Amino acid sequence: LTVRDRMNVILEALEGQESVSFISLFEASCHRMVIIVTFLALLELIRLRTARVFQAESFGPILVSRAFSLVPDPAELDDSEWR
Repeated sequence: LTVRDRMNVILEALEGQESVSFISLFEASCHRMVIIVTFLALLELIRLRTARVFQAESFGPILVSRAFSLVPDPAELDDSEWR
């Protein structure tokens, strides 16, 4: 179990979704070590500006999202979008 592995798990969870809840990053019956490594992985993703966290209100749910948007393949875009 490494921080890098958990970083990849978090990024995979965010793939194809706008955001995920902070709680969903932790498995229902995970051990203390998994919780700690997952939290460190999230902090590292935030430090690298790859992920963001947002909380709309005090004691409200915390949402985790990607801090960047994927660049679409130019072949998928209309010619009009390049003008």
